[in-house]
Amino acid sequence: MDGIGAPSASLETAERPKEDLWEAVGFHRMLGGFFYKIVFTIFHIVMGIVTALLLFPIMFPFPETKGYYDTATSLFGAVYIAFDLGTANMMNRYIGEHGTKDPAVMLKYLQYFIWYQAFSGLVQVTMIACWALYAPVQSLLHFTWIFLLYSTVQYPAYQGVFKHALEALQQFHKSSWIGFLEGDIFQASMEIGMVIIFRYTLGANVEYGLILAISIGLVLGKYLDDFVVMLFGMKMFSQVMGKYGIRVRDCFGHDFDRHLVKDVFLFGIKTGFPGAISGFVGLMVLSWWLTVPQYTTFIALLSVGQSIVNFVQHLKLDLGGSIAESYMNGKKALAQYYIGQVWRFDMVIQLLFYVIIFGVSLVLGDALLFIGLDYYLLAVPFIMPTMVRRFFNPYFELPGAILTSSDKPNVAMGFGFLGLGLGTLSWYLFLVLFQLPQTYGSSVLFWLMPAGDIFAAITVAILSYTYIHKKMIRIKIPLWQTVGAPGIMAGLTALGAFAWYFYVYIPMREAFGAIVALIPMAAVFCFVLPVFLWIPGTVFLGGWDEASVSSFEKAARISGVGKFIANPMFKSIKWAVSHARLHGRFKMDDADAMREAEELMTLKRAAMKKA
Repeated sequence: MDGIGAPSASLETAERPKEDLWEAVGFHRMLGGFFYKIVFTIFHIVMGIVTALLLFPIMFPFPETKGYYDTATSLFGAVYIAFDLGTANMMNRYIGEHGTKDPAVMLKYLQYFIWYQAFSGLVQVTMIACWALYAPVQSLLHFTWIFLLYSTVQYPAYQGVFKHALEALQQFHKSSWIGFLEGDIFQASMEIGMVIIFRYTLGANVEYGLILAISIGLVLGKYLDDFVVMLFGMKMFSQVMGKYGIRVRDCFGHDFDRHLVKDVFLFGIKTGFPGAISGFVGLMVLSWWLTVPQYTTFIALLSVGQSIVNFVQHLKLDLGGSIAESYMNGKKALAQYYIGQVWRFDMVIQLLFYVIIFGVSLVLGDALLFIGLDYYLLAVPFIMPTMVRRFFNPYFELPGAILTSSDKPNVAMGFGFLGLGLGTLSWYLFLVLFQLPQTYGSSVLFWLMPAGDIFAAITVAILSYTYIHKKMIRIKIPLWQTVGAPGIMAGLTALGAFAWYFYVYIPMREAFGAIVALIPMAAVFCFVLPVFLWIPGTVFLGGWDEASVSSFEKAARISGVGKFIANPMFKSIKWAVSHARLHGRFKMDDADAMREAEELMTLKRAAMKKA
């Protein structure tokens, strides 16, 4: 069966071609995409460490240099979101639904996306240029060059269309490669090159200064790579869609009609409007923050602290168009299964990496001192609050993805405005009415800046899940697999991290220095823990059943560059399964989901034969 992960013989899975598994409807595609992404994330972390060691002191010698760029570019977030409303959330909703049953219809949605982004981008670049040159705010004159250059990212603004389409089609092995090339190869290289060039050329001119020169280089580096990456997106898109007779040049046609335009535009307005308003509200909140002394310094320190944690929020399963593919084609049991499994696997992975980050936070101060980033020591107190806030992100974001992918734009808009209102109220109370930063100083800033909106987000998430459960799909989360088994493992591992720090790391640091002490700690937490302790431990505690093991087996088969991680993990799962008394005791019912997955595959095969 091509379904979601039903128990199947290992021989059957091993003999099935990789491409067949990527075409097969099922949860294994999300897992396979995760292992592609995790390899690129590891590379991103390593490159970040190398950059910090060798280039960060040159690129950003003071916290203000990065804070200058972050503050200037944040001013236009609202404008960009507002103009993107015409295509907001359309990829997973429409490409996800039609990519399975009617690729010819899907093509028309891609055409609309490209034409809309091209014309709206021209308008944005023109408006910002006129404002920056002919009607600037006097207090922001030193940002003029950043404004002009940063506005160009909105033209032609469709460079990522092929990557987003592949994600919606759940071709994560392709989209992950594009994301890797974009973020860690071309963009990183151009950012570093441009910042260094502008620092030592334009920065030598007192008329511009070091901080402005670095910011200009950073803007150019983040933009120029988009065109190179688009070519790779075109190539991979043609590899996937060629079997349906769809070529890249077909995407630049205009076969869509006014009914499609109206439908997508209104859908985008409804689902994206709260986000657009939040951008403008963000400007107001930013004005409140600018009254806080040394805000630009603290925002840069927050950025460094968040960079230690933020990669974890990318280590979540991408739904792509899976909800639209299932729910919009009448397969509610399959959608229900996806939601439960996403919760389960995200929790297993998040808790694992949070334990690793906890270990990193224990020694981060020593690492910053060693590489000469004394100015950034105050970034360390931001880590724990950021961890608390980021932990909830995958579960807060999931209801919005479900609602938009299920064609519930009005409901999504309502919850979006509710979250916006509660969040704005929170910031008003904290920053304006009670003036907590001015009253209590940096001690409150460490929690307020990364996590001040957490109570508003929790409220909206609870109400959203309640609506989905009662009106759309009964949400079934395998609680023991999701919370019990990984939670116990997290507690045990955190205790182990404490023990290692006090009884191994500190004595080694005193005897041999911080770097020597960090090497075995890094090896244990980054390699031994995930494969040999965490995964088998969750199996022994009853965190897996036959269907989830089968999905993992298929995912390991198609994990590509991630095989060196997925295969050892699967072997440890197989070994633990044969010895675990609790294995399968907390099984999630998947019989209806398997049947519906096979029904969707019948539709997909029919579409391929038709092409």
